[in-house]
Amino acid sequence: MERLGHRISLAMEDGSWHPFRLIRGGLPISHLFFADDLILYAKATVDQAVLISTIRDEFGYFSGHKVLESSYYFYGPNAFVWSSDCTA
Repeated sequence: MERLGHRISLAMEDGSWHPFRLIRGGLPISHLFFADDLILYAKATVDQAVLISTIRDEFGYFSGHKVLESSYYFYGPNAFVWSSDCTA
């Protein structure tokens, strides 16, 4: 999980991952890790959804861990919802 956190941090540093902020100018929130679960936060755009999917797949491939396909929900200013894979 540390490696996944590091990969997300690298994506934030290079400007490709746009984290969520509770208030304008506040601290960015990109991810929360739990014992065997995680929550990822990013700007609600198609590009960010594809990036999250790519990083998730990389993590599964390089770590050897099975990454379960869960439902993903993206909410934005227009309140759109997009679930499961990000290729549709």
